Amino acid sequence: MHGRLKVKTDAQKEAERKKEEHEKLVKYQAARNRIFELRNTQHEDILNITTQLLIFNCECNTFWNIRKEFILNKLKDFEESLKTEPKVNECSESNTEDNTDVQNGDFADALSDTQTEECSEISESTESKVTGSCGAKENQESDGNNDVKTEKLDDWREKFFVRELNFTVQCLKKNPKAYAVWLYREFIMSIDSNADWNRELFLCDEFLRADERNFHCWDYRRVVLKHLPERSKDLELKFTTNKIEDNFSNFSSWHYRTKLLCQNHRVIDCSMLSEETVREEIDLVFNALFTDPTDQSAWFYYKWLHGNHFNHNQSLISVMVLRRFSSISLLLSRHVSKSQIESTKVYLCSSPVRCTFKPVNPYTSSCYSDKCISQELSDHWIVSIISSSIPPFGKIEIGIEFPEEFALSGEDYLNLVLEESDKLHSVLNVGPILNIHQAELQKAFPDVEKYDSEMLLDLSKEEPNNKYVLLQLLSLHRSKFCDTNFLETELKCREILMKLTSIDPLRKQHYEDTLSDIILESKLVQSSKMPEFREEKLKCGEMVNGDCKEVLKLKQHSVELSGLGLTQIRRISPMFMLSEVNLSSNQIECIDSLAGFMNLKVLIIDDNKVSDLSPLYLCYSLNTLSAKNNSISVLDSFEKLVDCHLIASIDVSNNHVVQVEGFSDKIGELFPRLELLNGAPACSI
Repeated sequence: MHGRLKVKTDAQKEAERKKEEHEKLVKYQAARNRIFELRNTQHEDILNITTQLLIFNCECNTFWNIRKEFILNKLKDFEESLKTEPKVNECSESNTEDNTDVQNGDFADALSDTQTEECSEISESTESKVTGSCGAKENQESDGNNDVKTEKLDDWREKFFVRELNFTVQCLKKNPKAYAVWLYREFIMSIDSNADWNRELFLCDEFLRADERNFHCWDYRRVVLKHLPERSKDLELKFTTNKIEDNFSNFSSWHYRTKLLCQNHRVIDCSMLSEETVREEIDLVFNALFTDPTDQSAWFYYKWLHGNHFNHNQSLISVMVLRRFSSISLLLSRHVSKSQIESTKVYLCSSPVRCTFKPVNPYTSSCYSDKCISQELSDHWIVSIISSSIPPFGKIEIGIEFPEEFALSGEDYLNLVLEESDKLHSVLNVGPILNIHQAELQKAFPDVEKYDSEMLLDLSKEEPNNKYVLLQLLSLHRSKFCDTNFLETELKCREILMKLTSIDPLRKQHYEDTLSDIILESKLVQSSKMPEFREEKLKCGEMVNGDCKEVLKLKQHSVELSGLGLTQIRRISPMFMLSEVNLSSNQIECIDSLAGFMNLKVLIIDDNKVSDLSPLYLCYSLNTLSAKNNSISVLDSFEKLVDCHLIASIDVSNNHVVQVEGFSDKIGELFPRLELLNGAPACSI
């Protein structure tokens, strides 16, 4: 019909869009290939082409790196050209537009002419600065030749850096969260001796005003402030306060605040802050929590303010000596490498002895450099004396000298005495174990902690079904395990975990594992308060030549953990002196935490989900192993226990492994002292 506008169909529009994209892609690939050809040539087109490519795709690190190489070489060449004697040159006028002003719509045209396009303004500026103004003779001599050269260099560098910085701003406006652009801008500022860092601070303010959660800009702001030492830290702290008050969900502001507080007060973590500062921070964070208790940003800051921070001092948690195996078990508060632990010296009756060091449940450190060597790290080590042996009878003194780099808290040398009748000597440093979850705030400022607890309880009344409130209440109760009735505390923790499971069923397994940890902590506290747990309290000097610590010499004993509904046994390793452990009728799948229990004689793990027994390979004293009704299916689990020479009884009834052909014969070969297998005499099977 005449006069009616013809409308394109969706198929036609899609076809045209694909055609345009294909044309852009072809030209983009042509420019990319061209820039790779010119990379090592210092051709003037490098700056021109990378400008076009980066306007189209500013996140490509390769193009930025090529641009860096070109700029560094260009600066070097220009500086060298000023050192040489000027020559007579002529130049023609040319008016070339700044390539940084090329818009997205001109991309295709710019790419099509990359090989024939004239030098960019930067190139012309470079040439004009070297050769002088058009039509001028440069062989004219002057008294201030050096000053003129320096002025030319500074002038050229200033214009060049301004142009590059403007180009990065253009890219950041398109994509303010591009890592490559921020890094390139930092590079330009770092090579500019006259860089204006105050201008960069203003730039950060502008971008954070547009998006206060742009963590790329927050990172760059920290770089800028390193070059502005005169900038008051209080102003920065106020800046974060304003950003937080504008938006409580600004995680970047909260995180930046943690760094500023430590820098302002020159401390490692918040456990060293003053009481007044902590009180002010608690008021700030609760203002956010009462406003929006479901926002995670403020809760992360709250946990930082209250949580256990990394203990920068190495501590000795437990030491156990087994006379029969001439071995020593060392449990530390931090992981150390094998090269570090091998610096430990052991003395037998004041004479040094050679030892081997075996890690318990080690992990290998990650290595991202050719110069870095991956190492096994562990916080639990078995030290075996090989150049001598501990006599089976008589009073024996054993000395352990730790290296200085361990930074042990006053425990550089440990002296242990085995009496004539002692087969085992165990020493346990109670403090680091029983205060596992005690918050730094609770230990440092009791009054502030009381105020904080009251605020948290008030919040829980207003938000009884808030997951984050319940999680923090759980942490609060666990931190008081040793200060209150531990059975009552365990009951409160159970109630909270049941409620969390109902309102957050997706994390049911996590809450069940947490309950297992709490039950074990309760048992640990309960055992530590029993008279049979401790033989005598040692004086400080009897254990450590250093600061006084609460230390116990421990008896052999057993622990009953059956039928508690445990899903894991993450950490009962401080109880290395245990001789009997009953973990039957639970839901345990992994027994890695039992590794290194060298004094363990009887282990009962019936009616669980255990599939691997190999973690018991260091349980040298193991005599009776009962693992009925589990998921053991292969003989490999037993082959790794060949060093457990004392095993006399094994019961793995109702496991798939008993159906493996040659099972009985293989078990008999591995354990020559075996007397009972699955409840029957081993010789009759």
